[in-house]
Amino acid sequence: MKKYTQLLVLIFLLVCYMATACMDNYDQPSYPAFNDSEIDTISTPPNETEEPKFTREETTKQTKKPNETKAPTSPKNEYARLKVTNIMQKPLLPNGCEVVSLAIALNYAGYNIDPVILYDNYMPKSPYKNGDPWTTYVGDAKGVGYGCYAPCIVATGNAFFASLGSPKKVVDVSGESMEYYEKMIDQGTPVILWGLIEMNGDPSVCWKATVKGKKVEWHSFSHCMVLIGYTSKTYIFCDPLKGITEYRKSDVELSFSINYRQACIVK
Repeated sequence: MKKYTQLLVLIFLLVCYMATACMDNYDQPSYPAFNDSEIDTISTPPNETEEPKFTREETTKQTKKPNETKAPTSPKNEYARLKVTNIMQKPLLPNGCEVVSLAIALNYAGYNIDPVILYDNYMPKSPYKNGDPWTTYVGDAKGVGYGCYAPCIVATGNAFFASLGSPKKVVDVSGESMEYYEKMIDQGTPVILWGLIEMNGDPSVCWKATVKGKKVEWHSFSHCMVLIGYTSKTYIFCDPLKGITEYRKSDVELSFSINYRQACIVK
């Protein structure tokens, strides 16, 4: 057993010797020298770890404070309506649409006035078929009469304000575009406006005369009402004959032009 052990030790030593000799004679492979200048530059994709880069314009947009931004121009309104209470002209003033329209505007302005009182006490009048509608009511608004135009309503309203000692005025704003009157609505001011009954566009004239050397005429369907609002396609009125109603913009424009583009406001 002892001899067997010694033999194994000798064999182990022999194997180690031979292995050492082989390692000494082994040629290692040669590698090229390492050169820093030959390293490829690799760009990191922006969507991974690199922070995004902004142009000056983009940076400005992302960092601008809210109070540094100019307010955009407001687009034109497509709908507006004032809360105006309508007054009907019948039965007390069947031909008094003008003075009733004035009463509607005055009541909206905070003056609780009956249109009959306005007519009886403040409106200048002239006999039927013998007066100038530009300055007086021609006829009788309670019976047979034609009516009056904007300057007469201005005089009536201002006589009322004068009786109260008020600085308020009724102002003639005739001859403007309908867009101008839309802006009045946007500012909270209803507009007394002359057109035709139901904005029918009929230019018929029922009366012509010469009063004090001045030629005057009256349209068969002349009518006065109060513009209180608008939509993209219509105008909204307090109509003393029909109540609160809407008419197409094109019909209003035509009838308004036929009746001399007259309008006034309480200011």
